Amino acid sequence: MTYGGGDGTGQAERLREYVTERVLRAPDFPSAVAEYIRAMLTFQQAHRVRLAEETDLDWEDLATLFSVGQQAGVFREFDARVMSLALGGAIDAVVAHWLDHPEIDLTAAADELETFALNAIEQRGTGFPR
Repeated sequence: MTYGGGDGTGQAERLREYVTERVLRAPDFPSAVAEYIRAMLTFQQAHRVRLAEETDLDWEDLATLFSVGQQAGVFREFDARVMSLALGGAIDAVVAHWLDHPEIDLTAAADELETFALNAIEQRGTGFPR
């Protein structure tokens, strides 16, 4: 995502570094997805800048995480591009709504998005620890 407003210069790169650092520290694939969601919202909450546009790199990074998780047999088969666009869109929508309604609890929103995402990608019948 590219952000505008505030100190927009370099904001997208700082976001990417922040998210990547947290995702790489995750102990497993489901945790990496959860960290992705939480890092996106945490960064936004700390920097509070308006979303300007999406970049291809963001969905590609998440699609890669999904694909590798699928290859490891952790995630069910799905179109990684579509799923990454869907999750990215959900995150963007929550952030956009929060920017207009700052009373919304982003921690609770992250919990809901995590449940939403993990339910969408889990192998049927295996379940991820929550």
